[in-house]
Amino acid sequence: MSDTFAIIWDMDGVLIDTVSLNWFGRRLALSLHDIQISNYEISSLEGRPLEAHFAYFVQAKGLSIPYDEFKSEYTKLSRVLYEEQPPQTSPALRTLLRELQKHEILMAVGTASSRPRAEKLIGSAGLKSYFDCLVTKEEVAEHKPNPATFLKAAQKLGFKPENCVVVEDAANGIRAARTGGMKSVGIVNAFHTAEELGEADMVIHGFDELNYDRLASLMTDTKKDWDLSIPVR
Repeated sequence: MSDTFAIIWDMDGVLIDTVSLNWFGRRLALSLHDIQISNYEISSLEGRPLEAHFAYFVQAKGLSIPYDEFKSEYTKLSRVLYEEQPPQTSPALRTLLRELQKHEILMAVGTASSRPRAEKLIGSAGLKSYFDCLVTKEEVAEHKPNPATFLKAAQKLGFKPENCVVVEDAANGIRAARTGGMKSVGIVNAFHTAEELGEADMVIHGFDELNYDRLASLMTDTKKDWDLSIPVR
């Protein structure tokens, strides 16, 4: 085991390419109620659990059905989408995970998803063996951009926050890492540009740009001034 640093990975959009499918499903569910949502709105919601998305749909978009009804509609639509186009994991990511495992780097998954869903997706993708622990939405009271998920993962791994690197694709996740005193790598996707992930210590466009040496170098760089305006609860 390496005691140099640990890595905490977001799941949706980072380990597994689910983000576009997830939001396509949400948009379809919202369209049943004549509601539309922009990419800009999606970018502000990414990294948070479905319950937080629903609260926004009610407050800002006028959705007027109960949460359980919306979740049922969304789940049925998503199931069809996932069957038609199963989520993928990039070959470059698998290469990186193998390299990190070779260096005995401890790794966790920190996600706003539910544990059953996370375990199913990670298992189906054949990624379970790379990770030492999993933190899901059931284990924390606050969600990104609050750092509670990542702090819990660091605790489970036995590492101080300042010795952890978070890999995220959402601005809310990058902010959570920064607030928690962790280094971060932002990966650009359809909903977040490099500029929107600018608070990250490193921004990449694909996992072929990342390796053990680049991650290790983050731990020797001068730390940015952390914004501690979001309290840990």
